[in-house]
Amino acid sequence: MNLYPIHTGNFKLDGGAMFGVVPKGLWERTNPADERNLCTWAMRSLLIEKGGQLTLVDTGIGNKQSEKFFSHYFLHGDHSLEDSLAVHGFNRDDITDVFLTHLHFDHVGGAVQWNTERTGYEPAFKNAGHTSLERGARCGPGRRQPRELAAVHRAAVDVHRGVEGEHCCAGGITGVTMQID
Repeated sequence: MNLYPIHTGNFKLDGGAMFGVVPKGLWERTNPADERNLCTWAMRSLLIEKGGQLTLVDTGIGNKQSEKFFSHYFLHGDHSLEDSLAVHGFNRDDITDVFLTHLHFDHVGGAVQWNTERTGYEPAFKNAGHTSLERGARCGPGRRQPRELAAVHRAAVDVHRGVEGEHCCAGGITGVTMQID
């Protein structure tokens, strides 16, 4: 098995929203804010190569959103999903499986893309099956996240039970453990 880090880009989010009740004096030491209180965050995915399978864990933010959307998140830097895959000798069409840890836009936005005519969306990884844990679509007991579900296209992603793993979401921190056989 080979593991490859995939850097899909950088964006900015409000530091206070990200760190919640943690005092700014503590988090600003490692995550300095700009004049608008925005901190830079790297979006990183993981590519797992095992046998004939290439599994991409999370897809980054993607590029199908509007200019207005991107104006709120200040994408910057030279990293992209395509370039990071290419560094390791792969491209989108090589991906056989996409696993989405949870349905936040910065984790699943790259799972779909504009179609050629820009009239609708299509899967960005046309040769891959897409999976998320049932709990990945929730944050808190039984609460669906409609905004997060809207970030992915239903034709591209099946959110279902039966995937081996654990998901937890507490206090704004999300974690997933997976077992890879």
